[in-house]
Amino acid sequence: MTMEGEIQGISKIIIARSDNLGDNILTLPLLFAARKAFPDSEIHHLTTGIPAALFSRLPFIDRLIVKNSSGQLKQLFAEGGYDLFIAAKPEFDEAYRAFVSRVGVRVGTAYRWYSFLFNRKVKQHRRECTYHESEYNLNLLRAIKPEVEYRRHFDFDLSDVNIEEVLLKLSIGNNPFIVLHPGSRGSAFDLPISNVISFLSQYLTTDDKLKVILTGTIEEKSTCQQIVNAVRQNTGIELNDTSGKLNIRELAALINSSEVFVSNSTGPIHIAGSLNKKVIGFYPDIVPMKPERWKPLSDSAVILTPGNGSSKMGLISPDEIIKSLKLLLKLN
Repeated sequence: MTMEGEIQGISKIIIARSDNLGDNILTLPLLFAARKAFPDSEIHHLTTGIPAALFSRLPFIDRLIVKNSSGQLKQLFAEGGYDLFIAAKPEFDEAYRAFVSRVGVRVGTAYRWYSFLFNRKVKQHRRECTYHESEYNLNLLRAIKPEVEYRRHFDFDLSDVNIEEVLLKLSIGNNPFIVLHPGSRGSAFDLPISNVISFLSQYLTTDDKLKVILTGTIEEKSTCQQIVNAVRQNTGIELNDTSGKLNIRELAALINSSEVFVSNSTGPIHIAGSLNKKVIGFYPDIVPMKPERWKPLSDSAVILTPGNGSSKMGLISPDEIIKSLKLLLKLN
């Protein structure tokens, strides 16, 4: 059968991105576009645990598979009956299993040493940050379907989360609030804690301030507590620290209920972007981390960088953040 014939006959698809939360959220446009391009096909997503939990109610993904072992991959591809494999982030073990299992159409980048395992190779150097990550992902599908539908926003169907109960549990109340996520688990260049403390200490003394909620993982608890203690000392105001208290769907519901989400370039900023929330993001101005590739997909996002090709995040001033925050809060 010709390649064109195999594309016409695609009935079962696996799209692989077995890495971090934010990377997977920026793969959602590809997954959605695949559903639109192959409406009668079954679509599986090979991923990791946290994205799988967040994506559990998305209607355009038929099955979420959490990658856990090479033995699992061998069985998955041997028994999967897949016609199309798309490597959104190439991994040798996944590409190899697709190859030896004779998946008919195998799409991936042209520039890995194992790219011979793909039979549709896409020439892209993501490190150059020429396009947004979601566009790089969509270009993989465009290799076999030139016209694709690009959707950026997804609500994750959070109806299973009782947000009123979450707010009550966290003693947040019904007043409007901002969510600040100060860490990144080492995935990005972070705004220095001293800048975070200065920003909050200045903002919380303004007349039109909103309540500020801190979020983070349990591993980031000490960082959040450092911020809480310093802000209390500077202003007498007690921040609400939720680090380690929320699962991923509760975090998404909290972000969805906020007025503005403020964060470094890390997974939760892409939750906010996908939910189309107002966002302030802190990004280095260097490849391969530039916001041109990694900014959130919100329609109302302010991205602050050190500028001039710098990664010195301390150059982002508290005044810039406050100005951006007040600008976003004025938007309808």
